[in-house]
Amino acid sequence: MGHKKLREEKNCLNCGHTVEERFCTHCGQENLEIHDSAFHLIIHYIQDMFHYDGKFWHTLKVLVLKPGQVAKEYMEGRRSQNLEPLRFYVFASTVFFLLLFYLVNSEKWSVHTDPKFNYNKRLYNLEQERKFLEGSPDTAYAVLLKKGVKVKLDSIRKIDNDTSRTGLPIKITIPASTDTSKIGWLEAWLDKRAEKRNDELSEKHEGDQNGILAEIGIEAFHKLPQLLFLSMPFFAFFLKLLYLRKRRNYVEHLIFSFYFFAYLFVVLSIYVLLIFVQTENKLVLNVLSYLSGGLTIYMYVYLLLAMKRFYGGRWRYLLLRYVLLVFLFISIFLILFILTLVGIYFF
Repeated sequence: MGHKKLREEKNCLNCGHTVEERFCTHCGQENLEIHDSAFHLIIHYIQDMFHYDGKFWHTLKVLVLKPGQVAKEYMEGRRSQNLEPLRFYVFASTVFFLLLFYLVNSEKWSVHTDPKFNYNKRLYNLEQERKFLEGSPDTAYAVLLKKGVKVKLDSIRKIDNDTSRTGLPIKITIPASTDTSKIGWLEAWLDKRAEKRNDELSEKHEGDQNGILAEIGIEAFHKLPQLLFLSMPFFAFFLKLLYLRKRRNYVEHLIFSFYFFAYLFVVLSIYVLLIFVQTENKLVLNVLSYLSGGLTIYMYVYLLLAMKRFYGGRWRYLLLRYVLLVFLFISIFLILFILTLVGIYFF
């Protein structure tokens, strides 16, 4: 920790005793400056990650080249050479999402439709104009224009048999329940909330369905860190269920999950960098393509090898557990993703 600045005063801020050198001989607290800038806090965090005789690099090397070894060493008590699981997870995920959000410009996701053919938006603006002119002689003209645009919109949808040219209409309605004594009140509330949200989004984007979809997509994209973090305890829980006979406690499965997810973030960081490399050299492009393909395959093989080293067991049972684990994890991630979309839309 020698990179941090020491206080000039010799009194310990924790117990008040005199500090002769770096640490208080009475309570053990380090006599460091407490007022630090945000920049220095970040620098200190990064320095802490890489100090202690290359602890970070040792953890990274073993984690990537020997699947499951770091988690196994941690559970066996050999922890001095490796970073703690939560700390390594936080660092790896932070680097990955910083890269992802920097390289992927989500603000450009919206589909820009020629105003002449954005009939949803034109229809919305004409409806607002009709409301504004209501009661005046010009109302009939606004109604006529609106009907013309609506006929054109309906004809396009009929020809295309979808909404690909006009955007997917966002309209959620909750079917009314005949039994109002049980859940009818909830359905009524959801229907009211959906109608209000529809109006809010339509007003914000002037009826432009592409803009509405882009906004929801951007919000969901920025929820990915929370989604992956929330899905990890489920991943550990599924491991607990699949290895009930091993009589391991939940924390052991969680430790394995922390290191596995940290590995994923490391590999995905490399993958993202490879994707966004811009070059016209065909040889380089071919090499990057092979590297990307190799990383993709290794991500799937890695989990299998990590489970083998950490949990042991015969290959035939391991393969079955592996397939079930991947299926359960994908399922819970999709459920969480759908719930996130519902949350974004309703709230």
